[in-house]
Amino acid sequence: MKINRRRLPSIGFIALLLTYGLAAAFFLWGFSQPDLDRVWYLHHELKIGRTYQIKKRDKKILLRAMARHRELARALLPSGEIGIVSENSDGWIATPVVTIIRTPESGAKNRLLFDIRTSKSLLPYSITIRGSDFDEKIAIHKQGKIGFDLPRVGATAEIITLRLEGRDFIADPSVLGVRIRFAHGG
Repeated sequence: MKINRRRLPSIGFIALLLTYGLAAAFFLWGFSQPDLDRVWYLHHELKIGRTYQIKKRDKKILLRAMARHRELARALLPSGEIGIVSENSDGWIATPVVTIIRTPESGAKNRLLFDIRTSKSLLPYSITIRGSDFDEKIAIHKQGKIGFDLPRVGATAEIITLRLEGRDFIADPSVLGVRIRFAHGG
């Protein structure tokens, strides 16, 4: 009686498969986008208004990069330790979702000031403010100035997202009519 035994692959064949596998892994790694490159691209897209809502994956990349590179958050800001990175003109926002970056050094600047000049036909609406450990909603019923005190900042830079929720909001500063500034708490 003859027994069929399968022969194990030779060492040369295993080495060849391993080489091809490592080459494929190397090329996949080489084609991936590094975190800082993605942050630069995202910052540019936010600044020109092409993107105004950060995806969860991109938010994780941005937070990880800011934690790893302490000066990155300040480099992304136009000036200071807290600021708008979304498209705006001297604080007049151009998109219904706004991204703000706040560094740990911004301890004294912990108040958002809203100057609401939205058309009365679009009132009322709400502004949702989300940070790393807070989620608040402000109802806007009339034009005027409104302040919001931000909680204390943590040890690393954070992303604060503002979302205007109402009817007929489009990415147009003349329609939105909201100016955001930052001040010392009070």
